[in-house]
Parts: sequence; structure tokens; C-alpha cells
Amino acid sequence: MRIWLAVIALLFAAPALAVTQPRDITAPGTVPHSAARAGFPENVGALRRIGVTRFSEQDISGSYQLERDGDYVRISVYIYPAPPVRENQRVAACRAHMDGVVAAVARQHIGAELVENGVADPLPGVAEGLGLRSLHNVEFPLRGRALEPTQSESRLYCYVGGDWLVKYRISANPGFDVDDLVDELIRSGPWPGRGPGSIAMR
Repeated sequence: MRIWLAVIALLFAAPALAVTQPRDITAPGTVPHSAARAGFPENVGALRRIGVTRFSEQDISGSYQLERDGDYVRISVYIYPAPPVRENQRVAACRAHMDGVVAAVARQHIGAELVENGVADPLPGVAEGLGLRSLHNVEFPLRGRALEPTQSESRLYCYVGGDWLVKYRISANPGFDVDDLVDELIRSGPWPGRGPGSIAMR
């Protein structure tokens, strides 16, 4: 079992190992992720896009932010290929990948406190066990160069449309309720199959 999980983790890590240098591909209008039939619009509700990054041809992320009444949130959406595994192995593979996300937060932020680690709210089209969520308290330069208390949330949806991972990294100051903003981004923002021509992208 341990060997099998290690193989799963390596499969998830493989695309990252092949990446050269991330490239800023920000441009006016909706920036497409053609392979996933998705797009990164300039605005989603109150959120404003601040950049789009290509890590590889099929691995693209967009970052959005909102500053209001002294509160600040930055949300990055990553859409990248899921490794091929049998359908009955997808839940375990998703959990293994989320374990890697949680471990990465701990590595990146000394003293990170894991507050929650479990399932994400269910979404239409995402099978049970393929939506996961974690929440950390960290010290992070959220709005400038100085470290400040930050809530760092990760949400992961696996095998979206059968082929894609969609990961959200949400960083906000404590006490800022960002659930509605995140829900709007998930509902109307970048998502496999929700291409630039869809109503949500207009």
C-alpha cells in the first residue's frame, strides 16, 4: 500500500518536475486555457484578476484579489492535468495529492498551524471524495513585505471533467469572511469546460 501511494504521489509530482520557468501570460480580456476549455476572465464578481501564469502548456493559473474596508484576499486558481489512474483509485489519489498540498504549506511557512483538513463542500459534477479542503494559520507577507497573520486555505477538486485538477489557494487576513467570494469564483470563474465563450466568461 505504501509503495502504491508513493507511486501516486510521484505521478502527481511529475508535471511539476518537467516544468521549466513559469511565464506571465496576462493579457487583456479572458486568457484561455485551451486544453481544459477554460478561461481566466479579468473579473469574477467583485474579484479582479491580477495575473495569469503558464507553468506548462496544460498547467495554467490565474490570481485574483479584492481589497475592501481594510480587508484583503488573494485567490489563485490552478488548472492542471490529473494523472491517469483507474477510476476506483481516484479518491485515494486525490487524498494523496491533498496531503502533498498540506505538507507544502508546512514547508513554506515555518510555524504553520493546521486548523482544518477534510472534505470541501460538494459541487455538481465532482464525485464524492474528490473535493478536499484544508485551512492553516500562517505568517505571510499578504499585503506587502512584512509578515502578518494570514488564513491560508486550499481547496482541491480532482478529476474534473475526468482529466483535470482544480486547486484554489486562498490567502486572507483573519476575520475576513471570504466564503461568498470563493463560492462566486468557483461557480462563475475558471473551470474545465467553462470556456471563454460561455455565459460565465462574459
